[in-house]
Amino acid sequence: MKRQRLLACLVAAAIALSMTACGQSSDAPDEEAVPEVTETDVEDVFVFDDSASVTFSDGKFAFLGSDRMVNSSAKETNLELVDKDGRKAVKVTSSDNGKMYVAIGMKELLGSGAAKVKSVEFGLETSQGDAFTATSGNVYVVSGDDNEIIDSWSIYLEKKNPKKISVEIPNASAVDYLVLSLEDSGAGNLDGAILYIYTISFKDEEGNAIKANTSAEYVSLEPADDRSNLYGIRDFLYVEGLAGSYSEWTPSEKAVLTEELLEKMRTEGSVIEISYRSETGNVWMGFDGDEPIMIGAPDEDGNGYAYINDSGNIAQITYEMIAEAAGNDPSKWPESFFIESDSELELFKVRIGMAGQGYDIADAIDTGSSGKKPEWKQVDITLSDEEFEMLKTPGSIIRVDYKSETGDCWIGMNGSAMQAGWFRVGIGRAGYDTETSVDIDAMADGKVCYVTYDMIDTIYKRLGIDDPETWATHIFVESNSPFEVYAVYIGKEVDITPDNGHTD
Repeated sequence: MKRQRLLACLVAAAIALSMTACGQSSDAPDEEAVPEVTETDVEDVFVFDDSASVTFSDGKFAFLGSDRMVNSSAKETNLELVDKDGRKAVKVTSSDNGKMYVAIGMKELLGSGAAKVKSVEFGLETSQGDAFTATSGNVYVVSGDDNEIIDSWSIYLEKKNPKKISVEIPNASAVDYLVLSLEDSGAGNLDGAILYIYTISFKDEEGNAIKANTSAEYVSLEPADDRSNLYGIRDFLYVEGLAGSYSEWTPSEKAVLTEELLEKMRTEGSVIEISYRSETGNVWMGFDGDEPIMIGAPDEDGNGYAYINDSGNIAQITYEMIAEAAGNDPSKWPESFFIESDSELELFKVRIGMAGQGYDIADAIDTGSSGKKPEWKQVDITLSDEEFEMLKTPGSIIRVDYKSETGDCWIGMNGSAMQAGWFRVGIGRAGYDTETSVDIDAMADGKVCYVTYDMIDTIYKRLGIDDPETWATHIFVESNSPFEVYAVYIGKEVDITPDNGHTD
């Protein structure tokens, strides 16, 4: 049958060539305008080992999820199983015609096989109304709270669509999630864009498909997005060597603190922040010794002693809590600690920083600002009348969703009435303290930066500007390392007062 089909195709091609030679017109379409998709090309996209690869023929796709770990400002990504050209496919769209991010929990889907993955192949198709343009995206790996692009892909809607893409997976044992995105279009927007996922195949080092448990369900992990019931954290350093999976009541690896980390932990006002996942939501830290000291463990009534967010995946242990358990002389505190839980524990990151006011934002106005810049360059924002009206109102707050290599981020303001024509506010960890720029506990935690009305007003008054009506309507976002701004909001300040349910 294949030989007959091939013969028929060759005969048809020969006839087409002879007709072209006999009567080719100068008005004939350019060869580049002819789609390159052939039956063979399309069939090749779906040549997967159906016994092990994911083809959605069983109707199961709950192991896929809408991701906001890569871009915290992304809107909801919608997933729907459809019949497409005689095959099952997952139809992916955005709730606001924006970028799409589809996440796969590697360990939930593949179990022990997740560590053996060397490459992943996707069978994809895209469409965007009647547009004939290129669409493109990325494949990210997420490990704990960190993510990076490992490959990019593109599909020209008129050619090679559907298309098979293949990506190499580095150090799969450390990968928690794989994220497939659709982020750009030659049309200049993603209005009406659709991504179809037909097949996914996970390959080991020998190129064999690894069996996937398609009955698995996606478990979201977005610890940086839920800062409820937590202190703000700034001027922080990460503790190395703790990330990993641990059984219930099993201490993690010990964190032996450097002098810099030890000094920070022993500074009054410090906080230890743990990003994790556990079945019970409980987590604590401990000091070894003849009588181990547990700090942050639930009390006998089951009330949590650590400050834990509403999602149960970020916990904080303060200087005061450590002093209460280990003594008021921090110089005598142990130089190492461990993390533990009363259920299976997955530990992503631990950092030590200085606690400050935690913030949230209400009635937020999205300025529509975003961008990617090198260090000391600016993402510029010109405020609309509505945005400026909100900003100059006492109790306002600016929220920046961002990512930078150092974790630093701040706001700058331009205006002819200012010294040097501009100033910075909310510098956070960069620590500026001059007549025109001051560090006043802005909260920049590596993903979200908050700058309040009071911070801005303090610096304006230093410059002799008392009337908010004369504030600048042009602001910018900046960092001291390469950074990306996902979104900038202006709204009403909401102060968070953490409660750990513990009473003395």
